[in-house]
Amino acid sequence: LMIVIALGYKTIYLLGYDMKVTNKHTHFHNGYLNQSPDRQQKHLNNFRRPFESFAPDIARAGITVINLNPDSALNCFKKMKPEEIIGKNK
Repeated sequence: LMIVIALGYKTIYLLGYDMKVTNKHTHFHNGYLNQSPDRQQKHLNNFRRPFESFAPDIARAGITVINLNPDSALNCFKKMKPEEIIGKNK
């Protein structure tokens, strides 16, 4: 996220930022051998915190970040469905 902000983008779309374990599934695929869903959720919670911390500063800088997963646990950015933006910039 910080790289695209540094590159000057003013609207940024996040794809794949679920930030949660669902029904003991840690990934959209079968996950990784010997991965603990509980431990993975702790990692995701820790990974989510910096986003939540920086979100107000990002907004104050005039940058719009949109999370394209309406069911994401990352709640600090506006959420939309991918189909809502497909073809938007044509």
